[in-house]
Amino acid sequence: MVVVLFWASWCTPCQREQPGVNSIAHDLAATGVHFVGVSVDVDQSAARSYLTKYTVPYDSLIDQSDTIVVDFEVAGPPSTFVIGRNGRVAAQ
Repeated sequence: MVVVLFWASWCTPCQREQPGVNSIAHDLAATGVHFVGVSVDVDQSAARSYLTKYTVPYDSLIDQSDTIVVDFEVAGPPSTFVIGRNGRVAAQ
């Protein structure tokens, strides 16, 4: 199972939830649940600073072209999708 989190450095709700998300990602890692972040930032340095400031423990991509955002039909951050073992969105 994969949890895909869409976030942005300027997103106040993202900033508030990040410590809890980090804890959940850490706790679920042993069960085979993988977390992946997708930044909607256009400023790569702001996104990298966020990752460092909040000590994000999972890999994150910077979707400057909004390709992934469009594919997932994300209205805005924060948005979370759970991808089941069958490769389909199981929860949003």
